[in-house]
Amino acid sequence: MPTDLVPLTPPAAGYTGGLSTDTADVSWQAPTAVLLAAAFPPGLPNHNWGFTSTAASTIGHQALLSAARYLAASAVDLVEQPARLEAMRQEFVQRKAGVRWTSMIPDDLQPPLYEPPAGFLAATGQKWPPSGVTWPVPPVVSEERLGTTGPAMPPVT
Repeated sequence: MPTDLVPLTPPAAGYTGGLSTDTADVSWQAPTAVLLAAAFPPGLPNHNWGFTSTAASTIGHQALLSAARYLAASAVDLVEQPARLEAMRQEFVQRKAGVRWTSMIPDDLQPPLYEPPAGFLAATGQKWPPSGVTWPVPPVVSEERLGTTGPAMPPVT
């Protein structure tokens, strides 16, 4: 397992490839940092059985505990260092200045929902569907129009 710490670096000016996360919309609303913990042996390709199986191993458990420690320590550091937290907020505001973020998620999109079992609804005193939810959920039909990927190429004969 890797044991070296990677030094902190400022964010890249543009996407440079690498990890994918689900923080795009969040990162435009609040300062965001990405912390990584070694959770699998080096050299394993993502999304395969070896990579996935480490989650149920000692390696995965230790990675989870380490990540929790890192997150908790980072939160304590920010609470104890209000000047640093304010500097992060100011950098965030400056980096966003002049840039308009538009989410790719339509404003009227309803997330996928699954109706809970009747026994659960009865036991918790809930009704289905909750207020503000269209049920059944309308089917999602892609309206994407594929564009060109470059100049028209002559057919290969």
